[in-house]
Amino acid sequence: YPLQRKSHNHEACKLLFQREGVPDIMVMDGAQSQVGKEFQKVLKDAGVQCKRTKPHTPHQNGCEGFIREIKRGVAREMVKSKAPKQLWDHCLEREALIRSHTARDDARLAGEVPETIVKGETADISALACFEWYEWVKFRDTKAGYPEDTIQLGRDLGPSIDHGPAM
Repeated sequence: YPLQRKSHNHEACKLLFQREGVPDIMVMDGAQSQVGKEFQKVLKDAGVQCKRTKPHTPHQNGCEGFIREIKRGVAREMVKSKAPKQLWDHCLEREALIRSHTARDDARLAGEVPETIVKGETADISALACFEWYEWVKFRDTKAGYPEDTIQLGRDLGPSIDHGPAM
């Protein structure tokens, strides 16, 4: 979840819990933003057990490899599409969605995609599969009044989250 500042991570944590549910355990590296009072209060109020990895040992946290792969995917997409650098965060969200909707060779997933495991229902990839990152698209501008054309040309930045239908 994109943040304006690292100190706002407690808000992202609340949003995670609302959208995806509350995990039993959160493994983190003990960064300054994770030991703050507000973040710890959110975890405590939700009943989340907090585990910290040892300092300077990123290999202990399984998500570090996924983060590395997401960053590589973003770099590839940004270069391939020639999208403005200011859109990197939209590309990162899309890349993370793709990874959570992609099957991997992991026995813990039992042949399912992570999104299906978390939500408990079959993951829908249609919003991710229809368009490439930063592809030209036509969309209907409902605010355009007569005689303006309601069909507009724009760029696809990925599925819409929390704003109407994903498409």
